[in-house]
This record gives sequence, structure tokens and C-alpha cells, in this order.
Amino acid sequence: MRCFVTGATGFVGSAVTRLLVDSRFSTAILVRENSSTKGILQHLIKLERFVGDIHDSAGLETSIRAFQPDTILHLGWSGVSANDRNHSIQLENHLATLRLIDLAIQNQVKTFVGIGSQAEYGPKPNAISETSYCDPQTLYGAAKLASSILGDRLCQQSKMRFVWMRLFSCYGPGDHPSFMIPSVISALLSSRRPSLTQATQKWDYLFVEDAAQAVVHAASNPRVHGIYNLGAGKAVELRQVIETIRDSIDSKLDLGFGEIPYGPNALMHLEADTAKLQATGWYPKTSLHYGIPKTIEWFRKEMAR
Repeated sequence: MRCFVTGATGFVGSAVTRLLVDSRFSTAILVRENSSTKGILQHLIKLERFVGDIHDSAGLETSIRAFQPDTILHLGWSGVSANDRNHSIQLENHLATLRLIDLAIQNQVKTFVGIGSQAEYGPKPNAISETSYCDPQTLYGAAKLASSILGDRLCQQSKMRFVWMRLFSCYGPGDHPSFMIPSVISALLSSRRPSLTQATQKWDYLFVEDAAQAVVHAASNPRVHGIYNLGAGKAVELRQVIETIRDSIDSKLDLGFGEIPYGPNALMHLEADTAKLQATGWYPKTSLHYGIPKTIEWFRKEMAR
């Protein structure tokens, strides 16, 4: 494969880029001029780098024509933090995704793989399958959903293979420090007691390297097409996740369960039905009891810098 990657310096994008290079696929990345490449620093010499932005159509077109990929992996998306989920940037993300697909069609790309989100479904009380009714509660979820629907239609018309992977909760080295697992790790490594809810929510957590394996698997397997859920396929109570973090650092450390009330829109159950993706030959390999210590070690080193 000749792979062109957007969002290559992001959390999941970095893991995907590293895996593509390690798998010896010809790889080019699109990065903003001021983006940190720390997550892929050791791999830069083995790939092509184009400076640009998914919102810059002209620059994007120049990059794609120069590299001539047969596969595009679209992991770039602005405004992923909680505070930006209803920001108008989500509409711009949607339009940028459609322009990218159009450029792929014009340049005879064979495969387009995009990263969607569980936010496309909205809250559900049970495990979510790809046939579950979509009822996004944010502009972020709505923009992702619209991109999946229109992207699929555009690709069908041009006979370009289209894969859309709806990612559930992901964690691991390089995760954003404001998210739950990194924030608890940082607090405990600093000997601070984290203030928490009762943490009875049940969420589906997938290790980032497993997520990367799934994306590359989908890109390289011509039988994979359409929409797939990407998660661990198992919901775990957050209290158990947090206690695993604490016990991996120091079992004597204090946890502030119940110090924070649940928000009005607290997501109490988030679980992916991953049977469709697993039927293609991928399955998650990393347990929380392996992934969490590995994540802790990464943050420990970062905090020591």
C-alpha cells in the first residue's frame, strides 16, 4: 500500500503511522506547520511529510497528487475536546472530509478509511451494534455521522472502497492529559488524591495499539468495507479502571470517589458490539492489566522530563 495519513501526529494517528512504517508500507503524512511530531519522531526518516491542513483544499490537492497514494487514512479532525463538541469547527471538519474524499476519487485512490465515533449513535443502555439507531447529541457526532453517510455514497458511486470505523473510548501512551485515565494517572503520580464521581459508569476501553492494528487491518484487507465499531467489546466499570490505575502505582493511595456529582448528561453505559469487525479477523489483544501499566510508565517518563 501507498498510504496517505491525515491526523498523523494525533493520539491514534501517531500509533497508526508508526505501525504503517514498521509494516514497511510507503507512507506520507499531512501535518500542520506547528504540530509536534514527538509521537512519530523516530519514524520521520522513513516517511514523506507534507506540511498542510485538511481545511486547505489547494495544499491538500498538491500533496495527494505529489504522493499518489492508493490508500487514504483520514484520522485528522479538529475540535475533539469536550468543550468543542458543539463548535462550528465540526461543520468545517465535515466539509473537509468530503473534499478529501472527492480528491481521492479524482486521483484514483482505491481505498478510503475514516475514523468515526461512538458519538454518532448517541447514548444507548446496552451494547451498540452497527445497526443501532443513530441519534447524535452533539455537532461533533452529527458531523461524523453525516461524513459517514455522504462519504459512503460518494465512494459507492466511484467504486472506491470505503471503511468507516466508529471509535469508542481509547487509551494508552500519548493520550490527551485532560481525559479520564491520564488525569487520574497524573494525579496519583503526583501524590494527589483525584476527585471523582462514584464511577459506576461502564465504558468500553480499547488500548491505542489495538486500535492502530484495527485501522491498518481494515486498510490492507480488501474484504473490509462499510461501517465498523472499533472498541474492546466489553464494558468495564470506571471504578475498576481507576482502582487498577491506583494499584499499579501504589495501592495505599487515596481515591476521592463521590466527591464530584454526575453531570446532567453523564454517559452511564458505553459498549461496542465488535462482532462485525472481529469476523474480518481482527480482535483486541491488550487487557487493561497490561495496557494501564504501560500507559502509566509512559506518563511517568513524560512527567520526569
